[in-house]
Amino acid sequence: MERISSMIVGRMVLADLIDDSEVDLYHYGVQVLLEKSISYALILYLAITTHCFIQVLVFIIAFSLIRKYSGGIHCERYGTCLIASLSVSFSGVLIYPFIEKIYPIYQGGVIMSMIIITLIGAINNPNIDWSEYEYYRAKRLSRLSLVFEATLLLLLSLLQIHNRIRFSISYGIVVCAVSMLLEIKKEKRMKVTEKEILKVVKIITKKSTIDPRIPGCLTIYHQPKRPRK
Repeated sequence: MERISSMIVGRMVLADLIDDSEVDLYHYGVQVLLEKSISYALILYLAITTHCFIQVLVFIIAFSLIRKYSGGIHCERYGTCLIASLSVSFSGVLIYPFIEKIYPIYQGGVIMSMIIITLIGAINNPNIDWSEYEYYRAKRLSRLSLVFEATLLLLLSLLQIHNRIRFSISYGIVVCAVSMLLEIKKEKRMKVTEKEILKVVKIITKKSTIDPRIPGCLTIYHQPKRPRK
């Protein structure tokens, strides 16, 4: 894929469409565009031929909406990425009959996935190398995308839309969370991720429990003794 993108960018230079200083940037952009186009085209083609187009399409949209901001595990080679993408995209179709039998348990997994994405927000992969502002923006948009999908799931549940559609959306959320967990297993980012989670815990704790106007327990279970300061 790199050779093809290099050839295309070379032709753009010869045609005076870009400057030499922009070669690396356009090489990256063209490569990403080609890889995405081929992957999506192949996935959707196979989805049509296997009669599961809607389910796969809904999953791809739900997954991509969060994934583009949250980041997650990445493959080192495009061939591996393509196989992984195909496997993940159709895995939901294969496991749905089983999940349907234990849907309440699966919903617990979806809630856990939402918590994971909310706490982590986004992962700054070295190959992306976001600036501090870009990283902050990615975390914010990742969480907003999650809120949108969670709201959509609630609305579809109230409207009693078919379970397969709701499952495809929620499965996209689950796969995003799993992808993020796999990425943060890498030792270089463990401490950074832990600090980000602790920051969120600190903010939530300060606002929800240290604030004297809010009771420590909102149900009937337990009220710990609140320190004076």
